[in-house]
Amino acid sequence: MSSSSDFLAASSWVCKWPRLTTYGAQGQIGQIVAISLVREFGPVLTALLVAGRNASGIASELGSMKVTEQIDAMRALGTDPIQKLVTPRLIALMVVLPLLTIIADFIDSSAAR
Repeated sequence: MSSSSDFLAASSWVCKWPRLTTYGAQGQIGQIVAISLVREFGPVLTALLVAGRNASGIASELGSMKVTEQIDAMRALGTDPIQKLVTPRLIALMVVLPLLTIIADFIDSSAAR
């Protein structure tokens, strides 16, 4: 995740540099990139990476459980597979995603300076 954050900071710097040299504000580039990364790009990029990585992992695990009939066995035992398999993953995602966003913002701001 840090390499994508660093690349985003560098590409944002490259895009903003010509516009800021027109107005003589080259010294402000670090602050501008840091603010834009923390406010906009950090949370979006973190959410996209987490969604792509975790969604594929959860889908493959639940798919293999369905093929091996483990989900049917849970239903036969009287437990709700959604409550046992999906809910804990979603709760963990809701807890961890803000923490990952803070980490990504820290990496982004250190890369922008």
